[in-house]
Amino acid sequence: MNANYNNYTGVSDFITSEELHSSASSNPNSVSPFGVQNSPPDGYIHTVDDGIHAQQMNITADHSTLGNLDSRSLNQAAETRQGDGQDQMRNTAARPVTKSRRACDSCSIRKVKCDLKVPCGRCVTHGLECTNIRVKKKCGPKKIHDKTRDAIKKLAITTALETNHFVPLISLETLLPCLNVYQVWYYGIWPVVSVAELISRIVEPSAYALGCAICATITGQVKFMANQKLVPKSILDIDFTSEAIRVKKTEPTLECILTSFFLHIALAHADAGATAVCYLRESITLAQIMGLDRVETYSSSPAETHRMRKIYYLLVVTERFVGLESSLPVILEPSVPFPSLDDEEYSILIGGFKELVKIFAIPNKSIFDQFRALKHDTNSFRLISTVQSQLQQITILEAAPDIQKANILISKYWMMTLTWEAASTNNMIDGSEFCLSNEFPIAIAREFCETTRTLPLISFEFNGPGVCVKLQVIARALMKAVNITRNPTGYEYMRRIFDMLAQLKNEVRLSITQFQALELTLTSMESMLSLRGVKGGYLTDVEAFDGVIGSNIYGGVS
Repeated sequence: MNANYNNYTGVSDFITSEELHSSASSNPNSVSPFGVQNSPPDGYIHTVDDGIHAQQMNITADHSTLGNLDSRSLNQAAETRQGDGQDQMRNTAARPVTKSRRACDSCSIRKVKCDLKVPCGRCVTHGLECTNIRVKKKCGPKKIHDKTRDAIKKLAITTALETNHFVPLISLETLLPCLNVYQVWYYGIWPVVSVAELISRIVEPSAYALGCAICATITGQVKFMANQKLVPKSILDIDFTSEAIRVKKTEPTLECILTSFFLHIALAHADAGATAVCYLRESITLAQIMGLDRVETYSSSPAETHRMRKIYYLLVVTERFVGLESSLPVILEPSVPFPSLDDEEYSILIGGFKELVKIFAIPNKSIFDQFRALKHDTNSFRLISTVQSQLQQITILEAAPDIQKANILISKYWMMTLTWEAASTNNMIDGSEFCLSNEFPIAIAREFCETTRTLPLISFEFNGPGVCVKLQVIARALMKAVNITRNPTGYEYMRRIFDMLAQLKNEVRLSITQFQALELTLTSMESMLSLRGVKGGYLTDVEAFDGVIGSNIYGGVS
């Protein structure tokens, strides 16, 4: 079939229908291009002349039904029609066929498709003069104004809502830079999304919403950094959060859980505290509906079980951080096994993630509740001692990335400081154990400064604004301990911690009470030490200094 069709097409390119007709007339035994004798079937028309002859035969056949017309009139009409048809064919064949670059005037006015021939087929059919003399109108501005862009977006959103169709407003090319940053730099902190798999399904609303939520989180993290060259500036200004909220659905699926989780992180970076907590609670509720907090739920494949455990403990860690920071009750318990290193492609990264989980999962849910209502009794003393001992045993792998090391270390010493503050608030600091003494915050600060001395500043920047919150907690407890103990060694650690706070790009500033306490501590320490005006290094890549905090630490020397 295909061979015959190709042969026929090739022949027709070089032989006209008239030549075929004349050839068939001169050679009655010739074979047609279809491979059969030249005896056409009934009703088959070879040439234009045959078509005209057929029309003439139709008119003659209708003679019996047209009693009012004589045969002579019919013959004259047929001859006239035949002559007109032949003239039109000759004119068309003689006229060279040219192409125009734009539609002719009549087709443009009628708003119909023009075949761009000169003259075009529509003008020939309707007997119109085919011209192309209209003046080309000036095009719109090459650069889209913000007002126009907003109008286009609003129209697309309105259309999507009215038709209930999924219309992505952000292209995959725009999402990719942030998704790549997540894969390369942040997978060790949030090891729950495969970017390659997500991109393969980005045309689905759930995957698209999760991608936008991740991008919103990444832009929030990058904005905290002094060097914001990880993604283009134009992408940093895109409102990924609103797009994720617009498309997301609230359903008990892993993607919906993660979309709400990353929206929580993104909104927390934007200082939308209450709204951020609501999205965290939403992700926790969806996880409970799916049964991620129950061992019997994990009956799927090993790979899916591994991912579900990582997602669950990510929620455990985040909820406990927010609970401690905002004095909110804790819901989730560490009720399922930890993710296994055997099921993870990046065992080093997941190893650090497990240590981070331990920091928050060592105390059970009841301990967090008791932190808000500790009493001066034996059980409370035992509770504080146990938690501090277990936190002290948290270690990190030497091969772990610097970003993960910074996250684990600052979280560890932040949690130890919070535990000491809870004991101090409830008058439990009696020196019966070192962790219940006023020297303990100084020891925490010393360990933190020593273990993080070789880490670059950027490793803390990558962990977002939460780093500043945790540093302030450590510094606050340190100031309190130094004022009580008058131990001069705490001065050096205080200077290093506030030096780091000064270098980080953040909006966190000391409250009046904290500022006054810091001034009082430094004034008293300066009478005993000769460190006034000396600026010791903390991180190897830190050179600049923030005069707002630094001028008060160093007595105006910057």
